[in-house]
Amino acid sequence: MILRLQILWLLLLSACSTLPSQPKPPLLSDEVPTHWQASGRLSITQGEALSSYRFHLQVHDDDFELLLSDTLGFSQFKVERQSKQLLVNQQPVEQTFGAWSTSHLGWSLSPAQLAKVLFTGNTPSPDWRISIRQYQQIKQTTRPKLLQLDKEDAALTIKLLLTDINS
Repeated sequence: MILRLQILWLLLLSACSTLPSQPKPPLLSDEVPTHWQASGRLSITQGEALSSYRFHLQVHDDDFELLLSDTLGFSQFKVERQSKQLLVNQQPVEQTFGAWSTSHLGWSLSPAQLAKVLFTGNTPSPDWRISIRQYQQIKQTTRPKLLQLDKEDAALTIKLLLTDINS
């Protein structure tokens, strides 16, 4: 009986040593491109509230265009920054993108901060925690596919499922 238990124990130990190890996260770039675009799905949890959007973001230097639509496509925002002017649904807004997104969405993550996450894998600022859950190959480059951002000082979680990232 003891011999059987010892053999069983050895088999279990040897099986554990042959399990594939988790792949290490791939190295992302140290550079953030000045022209890029990303699209996918976005879910935001603030306390008990949950909202979901489809998004498409195009960035050219300091200018950008962000399209946000609800999951059914009924409600849509078009937020643009052109020559330092913020436009929401083609109407000028006298706010920064950070102020506008905080007042309308309840959070703010600028395109420059998002680029830092997508292209380098680094946190956008010290009060955010990032977790990249899945990676994907796009044009022979490793990019995040599924990532989660948690804001330390608020009950806020942003999950991004990226279907496309181009630079």
